[in-house]
This record gives sequence, C-alpha cells and structure tokens, in this order.
Amino acid sequence: MQGKHPTLYGNGNAERDFLYIDDVIEATLRAAVGEKPEIGPLNIVRGVSKSIRDIVNLLIKITEFSGKIEFILDKPAGYSLNFDNSKMRETLGSWPFVSLEEGLRREVEWFRRLA
Repeated sequence: MQGKHPTLYGNGNAERDFLYIDDVIEATLRAAVGEKPEIGPLNIVRGVSKSIRDIVNLLIKITEFSGKIEFILDKPAGYSLNFDNSKMRETLGSWPFVSLEEGLRREVEWFRRLA
C-alpha cells in the first residue's frame, strides 16, 4: 500500500493457514456456549493452506499494485504449516468461513481507512 515491492524470502512456496477474525470469534463463541461439557484442546484453523507467494499475489490483485514481487533467494523460505480442521468442525459444527480473498479485502479496506 506504500508502493514498495513486496519482498519474500526464498521462492514463496512455504504455506500458511489463515483464518479471518470473524471465524475465530465464531469458533470461540461456539466453544463457550456449546452443549459439550468439556471440549479440551482444539485447533481453530481453516484447514486450507496457501503459499505465501499466492497470498502476496492476491494482495497485489486486491490493492491493484503494479509492481512485482522481489524474491531474496539466498534467505530460507521457511517451512509450511498445514492443519486439519476436522476435529474443530466435529466439535463446533460447520459454518461458512470468510474466504481468504474476502478477508484480505476487508483488511486492505481497514488499512486504507486509517491512511
């Protein structure tokens, strides 16, 4: 948003699983008021990972940035994080998640309002 090239270490293939805050709140409320007396530890995750490069490309699209990604190939790209949300859905039920693109769009709009 500042017009600077996004910079990624490595090739950007490391994956992350992002969950929009509204979905975190939904999961928390379901856990707090649910009928199951004792839930125990539970990962609150989307269950779908995307590469950092794909996420940055999505942000480039949303912000209509005309530049390119700068890759620093002599730095480690990091490792991928992939999670299974089947226990979460079994315990808390299912609901439609805010999509990654919509969540990023909302974040960009929020940051633009701050500027």
